[in-house]
Amino acid sequence: SRDETAIRNTLNGLVAAYNAVQDRLRATATYNAETGQGGPLLGDAAVRTLQARLGGVFSQALPEAGNGSLLELGFSVGVDGR
Repeated sequence: SRDETAIRNTLNGLVAAYNAVQDRLRATATYNAETGQGGPLLGDAAVRTLQARLGGVFSQALPEAGNGSLLELGFSVGVDGR
């Protein structure tokens, strides 16, 4: 039998890690109007590419889930990438 609590905890950990990476990328690649400072990776195309590829993880087919995706299992990615 499956340990659904362990599965849920693992998936929650995945979401938390994904959101932390997206937050860090956003913080290093945005302009702060209050301070007048840009992040060190502001304008770096590699950041946008990485954000898009990370978001694609949720739409990839998972053989372990009957070839469904995390999106089909109920995960979603908002306009802010989280």
